[in-house]
Amino acid sequence: MSDILATALAAANKNPARLTRVQVYHLTSAGLLGMDEEGNFIVTEKATRKVARGKTKALIAEWAPKVQAAVKELVKDTGTTIRVDDVWKHLGSPDKAQFRGPILKNLQALRDAEVLNQHKRGNSNFGIYYTMGPAWNDWMAL
Repeated sequence: MSDILATALAAANKNPARLTRVQVYHLTSAGLLGMDEEGNFIVTEKATRKVARGKTKALIAEWAPKVQAAVKELVKDTGTTIRVDDVWKHLGSPDKAQFRGPILKNLQALRDAEVLNQHKRGNSNFGIYYTMGPAWNDWMAL
């Protein structure tokens, strides 16, 4: 989300009547601001979802260095396998409902960067394990 939209959306959440014309234009063209039956500006459901996604992305970015440090400590050699729960426990078992997603997304990012390989054992998501990937040594050198 651009800075203009983020600033305008924050202002709209506080008091939509105090928005500038430029802010109203940007928010309505993005579908983030609408009008109710009385003609008052309202923040749309789309804006609410966009704010939630922004918070999720920020949480993922915040946990990235912690997850990477945990992976470096947990994976000792090519035979070592780890799971999301191993990393979660290593990080002190934070609130699982809130932090399991960001931990998983960071492991998936390492998988996509080929730092980790993903293996699935069985038919459930609880059987997903990660091992060293082809880019492991390059990543460790950073």
